[in-house]
Amino acid sequence: DVVGWDLPKHDITAVESTINGIHGVGPDIVFHLAAYTDVDGCEADAARATAVNFQGAWAVALGAAELGCPVLCVSTDYVFDGTKGTPYRESDVANPLSVYGRTKLMGERAVEQSSRQHYIVRTSWLYGAGGRNFVDTIRRKAGEVPELKVVDDQTGSPTWAADLALALLDVAL
Repeated sequence: DVVGWDLPKHDITAVESTINGIHGVGPDIVFHLAAYTDVDGCEADAARATAVNFQGAWAVALGAAELGCPVLCVSTDYVFDGTKGTPYRESDVANPLSVYGRTKLMGERAVEQSSRQHYIVRTSWLYGAGGRNFVDTIRRKAGEVPELKVVDDQTGSPTWAADLALALLDVAL
């Protein structure tokens, strides 16, 4: 059975409510997928980014740890500074340059320190049905303008949400 949580009914920044909710469900594993991912929005509202990306991750990890169940936390490549020139590995030193990256790294560390059983999966450039994403934006613009102009200061690996979901299941099982 899968139990899904989402706003407005469940707000992971409400620590006690989150912990009690996890206790009420009694899961075998918790998939922590919530995040404030609007990079520019995080810069404009660091308090909200910290509440969601750090405090929320901590609350989820505490609730799961109290039950002795593992946490699978989805994070981001924004924990790195992007200067390496080759793909990052999980052993590379994190050096986030943005509020988003810093708060996601704080969330990772909260999960690591609060839950003995955890998995942290870093992904990038996620796309799929719904939501804003790079792939859909480029596809839409390609049909609207004769010439595409795209920033070239980032390198990424677009990740289809369905592929990520299958990989997360493999990790969890």
